[in-house]
Amino acid sequence: MILYRDIPHTYEEVGTGKKFTSATTFLKQFETQIDWADKAEKYSKKYNREQKKLTGENPKTDGAYWQAVWKAKADAACAKGTKYHEAQERKTLESESHLPIVPSLLENDEKFSPETLKLQEGIYPELIVWINSVGIAGQADLVTIEDGMIKILDYKTNAKLTAEPYIRWDGSFDRFSAPINHVPYTTMHKYYLQLNLYAYAIKLHNPNLSVGEMTIRHVSFDENDEPNGHTDHIVPNMQDEIKDILNYVSF
Repeated sequence: MILYRDIPHTYEEVGTGKKFTSATTFLKQFETQIDWADKAEKYSKKYNREQKKLTGENPKTDGAYWQAVWKAKADAACAKGTKYHEAQERKTLESESHLPIVPSLLENDEKFSPETLKLQEGIYPELIVWINSVGIAGQADLVTIEDGMIKILDYKTNAKLTAEPYIRWDGSFDRFSAPINHVPYTTMHKYYLQLNLYAYAIKLHNPNLSVGEMTIRHVSFDENDEPNGHTDHIVPNMQDEIKDILNYVSF
C-alpha cells in the first residue's frame, strides 16, 4: 500500500517508509533540459527591445522579473488544475454506472492506494499506481477496468498542448534523451509517456489485462477560469518505450 501526501507531494510505502519517486519526476530525467535563467534573460532583452520600439521607453525588465512572472502563472495554473481534478473526482464518485466505482482511501488529509493493484472490474478515480522494483508511483486521473482492458482518462488543463516539435532551420528538433531519443520532445509526448507508464504499472500487477484506450482530455476555460469545453486526444501505445526506459534505469 502506498501513502500519498499532497504537501509536499510525496509517495511512500506504508509500513516500510520506502520513498517512491513520482512518475512525472522520474520522466523528467529523459526530457530536454531547459536553462530557465538563461531563457528568462534572453526573453527580457527581446521584450525590452520590442517595447522600446513600440513606446520609445525601455521597461528594463530582467531575467529575475520574468522568472517570477512565469512562476506566478504556473502556480495559478496548478491551482486551477487541482480545482478541476477535485471536481471531476467528486462528479465520478456521485455518478451511477454499471461498474462499481472504487474511491481512494482518505484519512487525515492523506490518500492511500489500494492494498494491491490487482484490480477487479470497476472505475477508479485518482488511482495511485506504482512499480516497486524501481520505486516509482503516480496517480492516474480515471482508470476503468472492463472486459479485460485497462482504460485511462487523464485531464490536462494547460493553456496549450503541442504534439509537433519546433523544427529549426537545419531540420533538427528537441528529443527525449536515450533510450527514447527517437521520440520528439513536446508537451503531448510527455503526457503520452506518463499515461503509458501508468498503464504499464497496472498491467505489471495484472498480466491478464490488456492495455486499452488511453485518452488525454484537454480542458478549456473561459475568462472566469470556468471550464467551457474539452478536446479528447487518443494516446498512442508506447509500452515498448516504457520498457526501454525501465530497463535502462535498472542497469
